[in-house]
Amino acid sequence: MLIKQLIIISVVLIFFMETNFAYANTLSNGNNIAKPRWELGAVIADINTPVYPASSDQHNKLLAVPYFIYRGDIISIGDKSIVSAKAVEEDFFKIDISLNAAFNAKSSDSSVRVGMPELDYLFELGPKFSFLVDKDTSSETWLDLQFRSVFSTDFSSIKHRGYIFEPKIYWQADNFLIENSKTTISISSTFATKKNHEYFYSVDTDYVTEERSLYSANSGYLGSEVTIGQNVKIDQEWNIFLGLTLNSWQGSKSEDSPLFEEKFNYSFILGVKWDFYRSNF
Repeated sequence: MLIKQLIIISVVLIFFMETNFAYANTLSNGNNIAKPRWELGAVIADINTPVYPASSDQHNKLLAVPYFIYRGDIISIGDKSIVSAKAVEEDFFKIDISLNAAFNAKSSDSSVRVGMPELDYLFELGPKFSFLVDKDTSSETWLDLQFRSVFSTDFSSIKHRGYIFEPKIYWQADNFLIENSKTTISISSTFATKKNHEYFYSVDTDYVTEERSLYSANSGYLGSEVTIGQNVKIDQEWNIFLGLTLNSWQGSKSEDSPLFEEKFNYSFILGVKWDFYRSNF
């Protein structure tokens, strides 16, 4: 059980880290020094995020997980993206895996969900198509079109929770304001199917109370976010990264749900990345 939970936690951390240094790594290496084929390291990070979209309650998690990077002749893992194939990667277009995940939540973690079923760990997986919009010597702008299937698990079973479409545009730059740094700014919107909205916002007859009315969710717009990420290289082994995401749920299809509490909330991550092993080839 502990191993399975660590896997899910790692996936969650990868999602947050992706903004802070996986995107940043897509910029060209100015000195053209060949990168090693293998890298191993560890990440320690503090993550603060809403219990669920539009919740007024927040999670705070301190995590320490390992990571690895492999740069193969055909397939790369963790370098520039989660998994990429060179056969479908060009200077102006990339196909990648889009990944997202979220922590579980007990009903007691949210005041408006007391007495309702707990929210399980969520993970999302699907294709991502990236198009280069603009590029100069120190920065790039990309458009991502992401399609993900959503699943929940309590580690005894896995249930499908619908589909997500998330277009995202992001700008990334070398040494913006700070030397030896990578900066990322992104804007995205999320649209979800009925099944996904139901998971967060529907209230069945069994869970109706004086404060919690009956509600049936439908498919449509879920919300938008703006993320600012900063990664600073301290030396050859150590990096510091941070990220702030501002969420807007205003106009969500489920805004009338009694479980919809906040039109705006945030997520935050602060951490360190340690590269403790690199191959010599």
